[in-house]
Amino acid sequence: MLPYVRIPDDRDVRSLPAKEHFPEFSIFSKNLIPACPACNSGVKQEIFKGSASPQRFLHPYYDALAEKAIWKVSVHPPFEAPHFTPTLMPGFSTSDSALLQFHIDHILGEQFALAMETGFTSIPQRVRDIMDHLSELDHADTELGLGKLVRDAITVGSQNCWDAALLRGVIGEEDTVAHVCREANKLSITPIF
Repeated sequence: MLPYVRIPDDRDVRSLPAKEHFPEFSIFSKNLIPACPACNSGVKQEIFKGSASPQRFLHPYYDALAEKAIWKVSVHPPFEAPHFTPTLMPGFSTSDSALLQFHIDHILGEQFALAMETGFTSIPQRVRDIMDHLSELDHADTELGLGKLVRDAITVGSQNCWDAALLRGVIGEEDTVAHVCREANKLSITPIF
């Protein structure tokens, strides 16, 4: 579990390092946050806050920022061997952007890159399947299918799960949507039975 605690003297949530340093927080209910193995791994090491305020990790119970989409994953060609970059969504204040960028820079590790490769490869088939009522997809159909997949990712995961962030990044780039459209049109619909 990820260790966090509210510091009452400054209305800001501060994260604290591992339970080895603060064992009393290992049983504090608001400190026990469900996390996947990748997020709860050693990627962060001893990092728990930055060199300047407000750089710290987001807390899912106390930080309202996480209630809306805070990031997307930019996909860089060539699409046969793409590169993935986590990117903040626009519209955040300078202070919030610093907080969010610190979180993104220090929470994602090797599992992120592997998940993006696998996730990106599966998107054309997922679009083909969710738009199964059409014999061939055009650009607008592909964008509609991607939008449906984002909604499903949010429903199953969260507004800021890796799948939703990847799909938001794909929708935001015309060349990437065109690639997904071309690849989806080469595929057959996955049989249900």
